Amino acid sequence: MKKESSVTQIYLRRFIFDERIKHSSREKASRLYLRRKHQHLCGQLFMREVLAVKVSCEIDDLHIGYEKAGQPYLILEGQKLTKPYFSLSHSNDLMAIAISEIRPVGIDLEFMNTDRDFTALQAYLSIKQDANTVSAFYQAWTTFEAKIKANIDRSIWRTEKIHSFEIGDFMISCCVAAEESDTVLPVEIIPPRDFPIPNPKILKEQAHCINISTFALIESNSTQLM
Repeated sequence: MKKESSVTQIYLRRFIFDERIKHSSREKASRLYLRRKHQHLCGQLFMREVLAVKVSCEIDDLHIGYEKAGQPYLILEGQKLTKPYFSLSHSNDLMAIAISEIRPVGIDLEFMNTDRDFTALQAYLSIKQDANTVSAFYQAWTTFEAKIKANIDRSIWRTEKIHSFEIGDFMISCCVAAEESDTVLPVEIIPPRDFPIPNPKILKEQAHCINISTFALIESNSTQLM
């Protein structure tokens, strides 16, 4: 029997937007609706592609269901699977899915838009005056969202570990359920081949837990995303 891994894997992929959505002459609200719909469909396909490999099945046999609280789960041949745990997030042109075989997990990523009133946000979020306000804001935001998405049952798991890091103009935070005795919960980041990650900036004191894989299990394919 295969031993369950304690490593949380984070797969990254870029969106490939249909040019008709990018440059449509329709009203902005209509274009925004099409873009979000496209993001949703791409995200669903991305999850099924990666998770089908994880559970050793054909992608057409695997479907995604959602709990009332919004947490996703897998459906294989009509049966609900309790594992693996997974979470999806997308922002701008990037998607991320976190997968854990044994622990509830939540992930959130955000494009770091600098067009905000960070002075007000700095006080609101109790961010230190000498901090990089943009980075600190998005770290606090994504950490908050990742915790919600993990939906950790405190009767089973006593605490959580947070991995936060910057990749280019994106902030990513991953929340993994943990026991108080857990000291190291490793995370592996698997980028697509067309999205090199030379040196991500690790924002938590767990840099030794982060491993950047040089290959992608599933390669991006524009024909699959249309």
